[in-house]
Amino acid sequence: MKNKKLFAILTLIAFMMTLVPMAAFAEAGVADRSRSRVEIDTQSAEANEDAKVAVKVFLWDSEFGAVNEFVYVATSRGTNSGDKVWVGTTEYAPITLSNSSADRDRGYYKIPVTASDGSVVVGITSNNSGNFYVAVGIDEDLARRGDLYDYATGTISAASAEGIGRQQLTFTAAAAGNLVVYGNTVTGDRGNYAIRDVSASATTSSKRYEMVATDTPARANGLDQYEVTFRLTTSAGVPVGTTEVRFSTSSNYMVAAAATKNTDPAGYVKIKVAATRANSYELKATQGSNSATIKLIFGSSSVENIRLISDDNQLVAKDSIFSFKFRLYDSSGAAVKFDLPEGTSLTGEELYQNSSYGNVRLDALKRPSGTNLPADIYKAAVTTNVSVKESEGDISVEIPIRATDREGDYQIRAALNSGKSAYINYKVQTQGAVTGITLSYEETGVALGGLTHEPTVNRIDAAGVKKKVILDDGDIRFSVNNSARGKVYTQETTVNGVTYKVGQFQATSDGSDAGVVTVTAVDTTNNAVATYELTVSLLTSYVKLTPPAVTPVNGDAVIVAQLVDSAGNPVALGDANDPRVEFQAYAVSTPEGAVVNIDTEDESKFRGSGKSTITVGSGVAGTVRLQVVVSGYVKEGDTEVYRTFTGNTDVVFSNTATGTAGVLTMIVGSNVYVSDNQAKYTDTPPFNQDGRVYVAVRPVAEAFGASVDWDKATQTVTMSTGSLVLYVTVGSPTIRIVEAGVTREYTSDASAQIIGEGRVVLPFRAIGEAFGYVVEWNADTQTVAYKAAGI
Repeated sequence: MKNKKLFAILTLIAFMMTLVPMAAFAEAGVADRSRSRVEIDTQSAEANEDAKVAVKVFLWDSEFGAVNEFVYVATSRGTNSGDKVWVGTTEYAPITLSNSSADRDRGYYKIPVTASDGSVVVGITSNNSGNFYVAVGIDEDLARRGDLYDYATGTISAASAEGIGRQQLTFTAAAAGNLVVYGNTVTGDRGNYAIRDVSASATTSSKRYEMVATDTPARANGLDQYEVTFRLTTSAGVPVGTTEVRFSTSSNYMVAAAATKNTDPAGYVKIKVAATRANSYELKATQGSNSATIKLIFGSSSVENIRLISDDNQLVAKDSIFSFKFRLYDSSGAAVKFDLPEGTSLTGEELYQNSSYGNVRLDALKRPSGTNLPADIYKAAVTTNVSVKESEGDISVEIPIRATDREGDYQIRAALNSGKSAYINYKVQTQGAVTGITLSYEETGVALGGLTHEPTVNRIDAAGVKKKVILDDGDIRFSVNNSARGKVYTQETTVNGVTYKVGQFQATSDGSDAGVVTVTAVDTTNNAVATYELTVSLLTSYVKLTPPAVTPVNGDAVIVAQLVDSAGNPVALGDANDPRVEFQAYAVSTPEGAVVNIDTEDESKFRGSGKSTITVGSGVAGTVRLQVVVSGYVKEGDTEVYRTFTGNTDVVFSNTATGTAGVLTMIVGSNVYVSDNQAKYTDTPPFNQDGRVYVAVRPVAEAFGASVDWDKATQTVTMSTGSLVLYVTVGSPTIRIVEAGVTREYTSDASAQIIGEGRVVLPFRAIGEAFGYVVEWNADTQTVAYKAAGI
């Protein structure tokens, strides 16, 4: 009985022993996995390289006594993520398993525990936002095998990895504060190109850059590409990774490889762009309120054609400067623009040697005997200057005084290697007795503190032969009617290294004196007077956009872009000292499936009139939301500041749009006009003079379906539709009309005149009404509309 009782007691003791954990038999002073623990110290922080998330580890033995040994740490993001592990200010390097792709993330960190209470705080910093897990273990052999990493990722248990614990931590996305074009080059298929920052401030959230012009830009062939690198950081310069950046282009002719891309862990994002039409375009990257824009240049894929832009059969005064223009076109029919600084001049020889622009060869096929103009102009190093105007990019050929030294007929040919040629014919004639002078500026308005270009003064005889006056000769005296609004320079003057030419007008910097001013030029030799009105503008506020009410699908909508002040009055940037102006238009939204084409006109017009145009086309009905950006340096008091002005509007396209066929619309100051829903170009935009708006006769007549002929001897333009013939003679206000054999006369309130490069102009109403069109004038938009009868 006693033995049975003893056996029962021993059996009970044995059973109770099975209920006691093995830890009760663990060695004191040695880390015990089941007694130690991991707690969250800092669960969330911003991913900005400075802020830390952290866990606190307590390393205890079986009796909960503090232990000073090593603990091993792994994270679910791995040792290849760029995260950093810290204890206090000490950074711990990761211990990697091997160089194999399978093991590159599965490493760990070895952290000593030295505190008297057996604790250690392990901190982690990162540039990458998101949730992740931290696992802590006590067995280095298992950590070295990768088991601790597997425990962090949740693929094995704590017991298998000898893990103390596992906690989830979070890095929140760092607040972006700056988006920039990274580095100082743009990589392209044809090399690396320098860029420069033209932003107003280093701290602005809207940055602007431009590619420095190069002789060999990427070609607009749809294949050549630029790769632009942007970097997104916080305002403190800390990279912001894994964040979406949106891309847009200023024209559908330039296409980005993607609409959105995410930044990498270091905040970088790269994007490639290509173009199908030669021009300069803007690529814009946007993230939240941060943006960066870079201007990229695409050159022509090849020069295939050349056309005369100036009037043919001009009458040129002997011993005067004569200029005319050609325009180059590529294989797609797009104009090829020179991209050289404004005012750059090449000789005929340099132009011929320039393969980038088709090796244009200039020859004088017809010339009087004894003239200084050589037959082979393309070989002449100094006889002829080929000037390049940046804003237009055309070839502007200038024949100097010494080469208009003989009366007679001339013909110059501009030929390409492709075999295409263009010709200009002109007649040099001695100017008769001077009957008057004309005065004109490139500008119609000038901003506060701004400066106009040097004016053009021509002497004119009774036959309309004009001869440009050399202002430095002192024969022309200038004055201004209101000295409070500015001054006109009466002699060449240099102040603080800046040279002011005779006739340039300098506007006041005082906004209280803004308004219209009249400049007067007096020809002291011929007792002739001419005047010109300039508007001294208040500070520019925004861009006012005026689109047509509705445009047919596949038609061209021409939108007027006018800089205005805070009161809505038209203004101009107007400072010839700094002609840099940037003009871009973006389609913010388009009809679904639409291919939208956007072309901007001459940006330099914002310096002169403050007005230019945008042509928009869509192949799908709906609304195109247009955003326009005009940027440039302006004077604010005595300080030059880079400013950006914006505006937006809706352009409506319809499959059922009616009422616009048979309509001609022209805009004062704009080279683009619309005829029967199609945008067209004239080198002589409508202009204001003596309170009247003048238009060139030729584009109006051709829009009405009339042929146009010019009689040099009688200085008469003949326009004929077949049933209707009009005769306009320079110097006469009378238009002779012959219709169905009956002759009648229409008398204008001003005579026809020749301006610029031989264009005959008339007051806008006279030419329209003489053809029998209804003429409408919109003073707000400065627009002339000619409508056929019945419309």
